[in-house]
Amino acid sequence: MRKTSKSKIRLAIIATLACTAIVTVQYLVLKPSVINQIQINRVYIGGLFTEYPTKYQPRCYIEFKEKNKYVFVYDDSRGTYEDYNEDGDGRKPHIDIYFGRYDEKEGLYKLTPIKSASVGFKNPTDARKGLIDAYGYSNLENNKEIIGQVAAKNKKGNYVIGNPSKDGVTISNNGLYFEIYDKSDIKKLPSSVEEFRKQFKMDKKAEQERLAEQKRLAEQSQ
Repeated sequence: MRKTSKSKIRLAIIATLACTAIVTVQYLVLKPSVINQIQINRVYIGGLFTEYPTKYQPRCYIEFKEKNKYVFVYDDSRGTYEDYNEDGDGRKPHIDIYFGRYDEKEGLYKLTPIKSASVGFKNPTDARKGLIDAYGYSNLENNKEIIGQVAAKNKKGNYVIGNPSKDGVTISNNGLYFEIYDKSDIKKLPSSVEEFRKQFKMDKKAEQERLAEQKRLAEQSQ
């Protein structure tokens, strides 16, 4: 009986250690990590300022594609009602997307947007449903006033995306910037403005108003 009890205890200890090892390995594999090297055709997620985004926090997504093209998404649609219209500022959930070109030199990526689109939501409930009440599109290719972002390494050697400082090679602390992580909850970004727009449904009233405005502008240009 004593030998049997000792054998059972040993097996229990071995099983416990094995489970602990599995959990540790899973944690290390699944834990998001900042990046110090950029891979082509891979979607990365950016945490606002330095932290990996929680469920309700704004975040960005970036994909560096072949032929020096990129897609950048700023997603501020996941918050709760308390996160918007603070002090009556009128801010609502929205998502912005940019398509452009990048130039890479010694690990520094300079991003130049060519096209952009944006969708807006009345409130967080509509954002969860993908029901938009505003949509906009801009061609930025010939807009000389647009200053693109840069993807550069910080002092720790990790990539950060944001507005460039005056030197053009470091990230400015003025404005939003994102530290980039490897574990994105989205694996594929839209490849065009049209594909981006098709992801959402528009409120009927807002769609009628948009079409009426589009018709009015078309008539003015004739």
